[in-house]
Amino acid sequence: TKVVFSVEARGDEEKRKVLQAVTSLL
Repeated sequence: TKVVFSVEARGDEEKRKVLQAVTSLL
């Protein structure tokens, strides 16, 4: 379960980076 949680955390971080990049373009 720890591995899955870590993977989900990475996904969240990537999503945040993408959202920040999109908002910066806007």
